Amino acid sequence: MFTFITYLTSLMEAPQRGLIAASIPVIAQAWKDKDMGRISRIYQKSAINMLLFSGFLYALVALNFRNAFAIFPFLNKEFLAGESVFLILGLSKVVELGTGVNSQIIVTSRYWRFDFISNVLLVMLLLPLNYLLISKYDLDGVAPGYAHRLSRI
Repeated sequence: MFTFITYLTSLMEAPQRGLIAASIPVIAQAWKDKDMGRISRIYQKSAINMLLFSGFLYALVALNFRNAFAIFPFLNKEFLAGESVFLILGLSKVVELGTGVNSQIIVTSRYWRFDFISNVLLVMLLLPLNYLLISKYDLDGVAPGYAHRLSRI
């Protein structure tokens, strides 16, 4: 179920990949030229377009989630229980995509160390929290059956 929901939310990211690939060289050149106006315009346009697009897709899927199982009989009915998971993960994707190319602006700037250090801290926080929360709530995480193996340790 979780894998299905993850695939469903990752569809919202498809346009972002192309946008990032096209914007990185332009942002890097703007940093080289110290053209802050150009960087600002790129950020604003990418943020509003991605927010509108991801919000539209999120609303489209969220409003039709139950109907899809009625229309397509080949969909496993057990996945219907993942509606609340989709609502949470989808909303997080809308927020992430609504920030545009902010990460690429930081990575191509002289403040790339901030991005690197914050990502390292995030991983250091993520691993123990996954262990504790999966064990505490006896959840199946990304790997099915993982919580049962953790509880035996």
